[in-house]
Amino acid sequence: MAIIKHIPVKNRYYSAAVEYLTCKFDEHTMKPLEDAKGRMIMRDNFLIEGINCKVDTFGAECIEVNRYYGKNNAARDVKAHHYIISFAPEDNITMQEAMDFGKQYVEKFLPGHQAILAVHPDGHNGTGNVHVHIVINSVRKYEGKKERWQDKPCEYRQGCKHKSTGKFMHAAKRWVMRECMVKGYNQVNLLARSDGNNYWVEKRGKEANPDFKTDKDMIRERLDALIQHAESLDHMIYYLEHVEDWQIRETNKTISFRMPHMKKSIRGKSLGEKYDKEALEQRIEKAMEAKEEAERIRKAREEAIRNEQERMRLADSEWRQSEKLVQHEEAHTTRTEASVLKEPVDEFEEASNNEYDMTFATKLEQATVTSPDMDVISEAMDIRAKLICLEYEQEYNLNKISDLDYEIRHHNPNYQSYVENQALIRKKQSYINQWTQELGQCKLFQRDLKKYYKEQIQEAESEISDIKEANTKILAKAGCRNEDELRCYQDSYQQKKKQCDILAQRNQSIKKECAALKESYINLISQADESTREKFITDKKEYQKSSAAKAEAILRGMYAEAYSEMDAQTAMIRVETSLQNVVGDGRFHNGIIRTKGSR
Repeated sequence: MAIIKHIPVKNRYYSAAVEYLTCKFDEHTMKPLEDAKGRMIMRDNFLIEGINCKVDTFGAECIEVNRYYGKNNAARDVKAHHYIISFAPEDNITMQEAMDFGKQYVEKFLPGHQAILAVHPDGHNGTGNVHVHIVINSVRKYEGKKERWQDKPCEYRQGCKHKSTGKFMHAAKRWVMRECMVKGYNQVNLLARSDGNNYWVEKRGKEANPDFKTDKDMIRERLDALIQHAESLDHMIYYLEHVEDWQIRETNKTISFRMPHMKKSIRGKSLGEKYDKEALEQRIEKAMEAKEEAERIRKAREEAIRNEQERMRLADSEWRQSEKLVQHEEAHTTRTEASVLKEPVDEFEEASNNEYDMTFATKLEQATVTSPDMDVISEAMDIRAKLICLEYEQEYNLNKISDLDYEIRHHNPNYQSYVENQALIRKKQSYINQWTQELGQCKLFQRDLKKYYKEQIQEAESEISDIKEANTKILAKAGCRNEDELRCYQDSYQQKKKQCDILAQRNQSIKKECAALKESYINLISQADESTREKFITDKKEYQKSSAAKAEAILRGMYAEAYSEMDAQTAMIRVETSLQNVVGDGRFHNGIIRTKGSR
């Protein structure tokens, strides 16, 4: 890998270049190092040769040529040109190979000039970068031939001065890159813009402070941070000028930055190829596209989560419904088998919505006259009917809560955000009116102040437009046309939340009532005598059917609109299971009988 650098020299003492190439110099002060006797110390290892001149008489020969052609008489004239070609340590290039490379460069691009070439193997701070120095007299001693990068005759004629133009350096870099690739060296793109670090400024600053950063580094870091948040290049420039007090000069193709403590501006292209005007605009555009893509992915993920939750809710609802059907079919099968073994009881007539099994009720009344223990059975039937009604009410409340909760979670009108946005619009509108009034009071010479007010007004109007768009989305999501409908929708939303809380509290009280009824059922059965319990067990199916008929009549009267036979059967099956668990826990069949038997 090789890089090339050009340094114009205005020093008229050509021998100073020979001294630098052959003697040791301090890297910071650039003064020669001397021994105890005041003599300059020679470099430990170097190669030096002359082209069209001798090394020892390089200065005298250059001055002679200048006088012959009448050149380089003014102090501001460029007396010499200094080119440096540096190779990377991993290339393992020898000093002689570097010298041959420099000779080829002089033959190709600097023919006819007096030149001295010196190869140093050490580089700065002992880095091991082998590099070749090429110092030429700016006046051409012999005629050269015209090349494609030369536009004027003075660039190749005898007695004219060498000019290191942009086309010349471009061709020289291309040649260096091509030769390095031919010779098998690693090579970087010399035509791309570099970051333009100031080596000596950074080196001396870090020696004083390890955390030292150059002005270019600070500008790059600040621009890199702002690119992620800026909406456009103008937006970033406005922030830097009005918030961080930078001075920014912008043209059609270039941009330069100047921080408050700096004396001179730095062009964007001097910071690197990523910091000129066009590159900054492209980076901001890519950052905006990346943010939009991230927002799109986030919304898609949220939508997928909502769809999955809805799917799970529907699956759970279907599973519950299927469970109800299975339990209903099992209960129906049980009742059918019992009817085959025993004498069938009169069926409940579906047309009588407010009456229950009168045939069995008549039998119970007749039995009550002859047997006072039938009051226990009748009371047990009432408890069962109440439990069925409470179980149905609890199931109905749970379904209602589920529906209301879904509407609350997925159809929130977001009225509070709408009101806050409207307040923000009014606030910004007042600012616009104030700035418009102050803008009208500005005089003609107050151009900067007018520009500031106009920018503030435009920014506020843009924000108002965005807020109105957000409010429009809120109305569209809620399915409303104006704020009044949204407010009504919000009131309905609050009522649904209160209704959910009321239903939840009612379900808690239902649980307590059911627990009390089950306890009453246990006490009732345990207090009955043995013959009554045996009769209850023998005619249990008939008592269950009568209790279900009574509960159905009550439910049809209380919940005529929401009632369905499926829900009633489900509630009855649940009550039957819970009561069987209650009376089958060992206290009825075992504990009570054993206690009476032991007595």
